[in-house]
Amino acid sequence: MTTRIGCVTLIVILVLAGCSANPSPVVTSTVAPQSTIAATPTPVPTHSVVPVPTATPAGTPASGSPNSYLTTWPLPPACPTIASGAPVCAVNVPGAGTSQQASASDYLLIRAGWGDPTKQSCAQFASNASITITIDGHAEATTNLSCQLVGNSGQGGCTNLWRFDTRYLSPPLTSGTYTVTATFTYSGPVSGVPSGCTPGAEITIPAGTVQTFQKTVIVQ
Repeated sequence: MTTRIGCVTLIVILVLAGCSANPSPVVTSTVAPQSTIAATPTPVPTHSVVPVPTATPAGTPASGSPNSYLTTWPLPPACPTIASGAPVCAVNVPGAGTSQQASASDYLLIRAGWGDPTKQSCAQFASNASITITIDGHAEATTNLSCQLVGNSGQGGCTNLWRFDTRYLSPPLTSGTYTVTATFTYSGPVSGVPSGCTPGAEITIPAGTVQTFQKTVIVQ
């Protein structure tokens, strides 16, 4: 299976957020995806790329229970670093790199999602796209987080991003190598700037597009 990403933040979280490096996606649709995580983007000046914040960035800290990270921002640290007070770390799909390591005692927050400087784009993704997460081909029951304005630490030129997330909290896995897959399916077009706040960088992903991203997780 091939790999790749964008900041379409699938982001899988094996207990995916930030979008940094870009593993290559495997596009299984006959319609070529046009995203920074897939194919050459087609500029579509549909909205301003400079967001006007209409809400306070989400930032409710998790309670310390691994389950609390299913519905809160910010995320736990990316594996192999675990959160303070809870044995949980994030597996971001696509996320930086093609693999992550974790301990056999850690919960894995697997995440994938969409991040954009405008609320309109995030809402369009939430309405027109869906994300599934599998581990070694087994479909997992996921939790969706509706669009929230989340602090972005200036990544991609944005202070904050509107984020939609799909997450699965995996209990600790036995030692071995696992393949985490996040599949984005677009039932309608989605326009935005998923890679950051670069003026004029809007792209449109057409309806019918299917994007698949993978991350290898090595549990020791």
